[in-house]
Amino acid sequence: MRVRSLLALTALIVGAGLVPTAGAASTSCRPVVPAGLSPAQRTQAAQIRAKYFGAEHVDRRTAAVDCSRMYVAWIDNSSLAASLNGHVVLFDAFFPTHHPGYIPTDAWEMGDLVPEYLFLGHGHYDHAQEAPRVLNRSRRTVLVGTPEHCDQIRAALGKKHVPRCVATVKRGAPLGARGELDGLIPGVEISIVRVPHSAADTPDPTNPKGPYGPTPFVPAYRSRLAHPPAPIGTPDRQIDDGVQPGDGAAGGDNLYQFR
Repeated sequence: MRVRSLLALTALIVGAGLVPTAGAASTSCRPVVPAGLSPAQRTQAAQIRAKYFGAEHVDRRTAAVDCSRMYVAWIDNSSLAASLNGHVVLFDAFFPTHHPGYIPTDAWEMGDLVPEYLFLGHGHYDHAQEAPRVLNRSRRTVLVGTPEHCDQIRAALGKKHVPRCVATVKRGAPLGARGELDGLIPGVEISIVRVPHSAADTPDPTNPKGPYGPTPFVPAYRSRLAHPPAPIGTPDRQIDDGVQPGDGAAGGDNLYQFR
């Protein structure tokens, strides 16, 4: 049964807050119970899922989320947790730990959520920084992104964990390249387009002191050639599990459509 809502991810995602949001109901579905968990892990997953999707929507015994609706919770920046037909997924992984209490979660809790998939928009730190930790903690989550994203995250993990990756487009795909992942999540069609990363530019580069400039945060896709995405530094913080953050070049920007 299709999810009757549209969700698009690119360099910026706008959320309404850390509140479960329900999409349209489906007429029939089968609960999705996370496999391979110990009783303690299942209890923990149920508690975390209840935190983000609402206790009334989660089976405390099996950790299955109500599959008759879509639930979305905004976590931080571009990061979302969602349940699509009962399949729990993450969109991006930026959970800053250098300011304790800044957001009410971290990469370890997101790993214990046991998402089936982690979809990456692109590889900069404010989208992918904690992807290695989430994958290392969960050990069950599949990474979805460009082949370059997979290389980047696997390099950060080293020998600790080699996550399974699902490619959105071919390696080195040009802008405008399209991919389809129908069947990845039962009943959900997924389309991907490789898009340019936005960049800071003035509306009138010939007159930076004019009435429309300088404007430091106006997205201008044409400026991508002049200002290509580049690695961004990592805030100082404790790394107590030995997993390196997923900082790096963008590695390609994915625009996702779920329907």
